[in-house]
Amino acid sequence: VGLYEGDEADSTRFSIILNEDTRALHFADALWVGCGGNQLYGSGLRYAFSGQSWNSYYTNCIWSAAISDCAVDSMGGIYLCHGGGAVSVVDSTGKVSFIWSVLPVPVQARVDSKGRLWLAHFASDGGLAEYDPAHGTWQKVQWGASSSWNIIDAFGLDRFDTKWVFNGGATVVAVDSELQQTVFQVPGLGPPPGGMY
Repeated sequence: VGLYEGDEADSTRFSIILNEDTRALHFADALWVGCGGNQLYGSGLRYAFSGQSWNSYYTNCIWSAAISDCAVDSMGGIYLCHGGGAVSVVDSTGKVSFIWSVLPVPVQARVDSKGRLWLAHFASDGGLAEYDPAHGTWQKVQWGASSSWNIIDAFGLDRFDTKWVFNGGATVVAVDSELQQTVFQVPGLGPPPGGMY
């Protein structure tokens, strides 16, 4: 629990700069932190400009206080994944431009170089969802209608817009910008006995 600041010249020293349930971190004009916690009483989206104290930003949905991830686009807009399955967008002026109810519940968000939003779902019927704001379209990348591969545990996006997924099948999958896939079977990545990750 918490957001820590470290000095790479001395990796043994870390100081806590925010003592809350920190889930996501992004730099834009300010330091933006998505906080988890209870859906109604969590800390929501916190932000701080250099040298200033923390402020809270709440969107106008019931899940605004619980954030699982946030992603900043090239225009300064912030996409937020909220507990309960809502996704909201805060534009660069601070206005909430729209809110979706997305099922299955997305827990991670990334924005690619073309401005498309990618959502990773933690559900057997989940996988990845892509929203293209330029065309207002959605598409899915799934591994069957119901599969442990659709349960996304970790999700990343590289500079070539390749989506890197670690799924509930203990498999790493790379999905390139043309949606071609490469599967990596890496020994030892699965959960240990007892089911903990």
